Formats: sequence, C-alpha cells, structure tokens
Amino acid sequence: MEKKIQHLIIDDTKYETEIPEGYIRKVVQQPAGKKDIRAVIPGKVSEVRVRKGQMMAKGDVAVILEAMKMLNAIEAEADGRVTEILVSAGDRVAKGHLMIRME
Repeated sequence: MEKKIQHLIIDDTKYETEIPEGYIRKVVQQPAGKKDIRAVIPGKVSEVRVRKGQMMAKGDVAVILEAMKMLNAIEAEADGRVTEILVSAGDRVAKGHLMIRME
C-alpha cells in the first residue's frame, strides 16, 4: 500500500505524518465538453438532481452544492443529455471539478 508523507506546521513545530492510500483522493483533470457541468465553487455535494440518460435544458438544476453553509444550485449551461454522473451526495469537490458529463 502506497503511503504519502505530509508535512504539517502547527504552532511553529514541524510534523511529518503518513496518510494511507485509502485516504488519498487523486484528482485527475479530465477534458470536459462544452456541455459538461463543473463545480463553480469548492464545496460539498448536497444533492444530485439528475440521472443518467436524462435530457436537460439550459438552466435546469443538476447539482446542489453546499459552501459556507449556503446551498448553491449548479445549472446546465446548455441543452443536452446526461451521459455520466461523477459525484454523489456527500462528496467534496474543488472548483472546476467535473461533476456531470453531457452530450
């Protein structure tokens, strides 16, 4: 099992800690199509409102993200069909994270 050493500084004291592989989340940049839906802010996925194969119109809400105790509706920017859902409720996402693939 691969381990990653993380260096932390707390109150001017440097610590080294090992993080087991199961706790390391690898972020892979995936090319996105023009219709794909990405996180516009970092946050926690509160709700996924679409399913694979669903047709969406521009402005339809696909995902609800919670950030700073506020719920934010993430909308489709174009008409299309959902081909893949890459997040689930409870997932944490960074800004720009690919959440929904559409065609």
